[in-house]
Amino acid sequence: MRAGVVACLLVASCGPSVPPPPMADVTREVVVGVLDIDPAPLPPGNLPVVDDRPEPFNAVKPAVTTTTTLPERPRHPVPSVTAPEPPAEAVFEHCPEWESLAREVGWPESALERLDYAIFRESRCDPTQHNPEDPMGGSHGLLQVNGFWCRPTRYWPDGWLQAQEQVDTCADLYDPATNLTAGLAVWANSGWGPWGW
Repeated sequence: MRAGVVACLLVASCGPSVPPPPMADVTREVVVGVLDIDPAPLPPGNLPVVDDRPEPFNAVKPAVTTTTTLPERPRHPVPSVTAPEPPAEAVFEHCPEWESLAREVGWPESALERLDYAIFRESRCDPTQHNPEDPMGGSHGLLQVNGFWCRPTRYWPDGWLQAQEQVDTCADLYDPATNLTAGLAVWANSGWGPWGW
């Protein structure tokens, strides 16, 4: 019994043998099952000639140009990029330590060369300079702003620079930034005249 079961397992079939179907029927079923479509009939007349020979290695192929139309994409504005300002050229020859402050308080480029000379001539670049011999209480600071501009007068009871909100007293003119700002206000009002030009 055991030998029969083992033999049956090795053969994988213990039932009666069935002869295979004829080959034509199997082929037809496989082809129809795979394709499962009816091919279109060829038109009557000459059939197309297909040349499936490989091209020679050095054959020149005609250039093929194609045009591709891409779908429209939303356009976003390109942010404008501004080149950074180049650093201003140094103008002050006599008192270069005060040039950046003069630019910072607003002196125009066109006046910087003369301003440099005025600071040098009036105070030798020293913000603590005071000339008591000038009228109206003397002159003060880098530009030697005269006391006339910061002392009370008949027309300016608190002083002209005080009315322009530049200083509280003439002593404020010893601060370099205040002196250059007050000097700019005087220059804008009277030009270079207060410095003798």
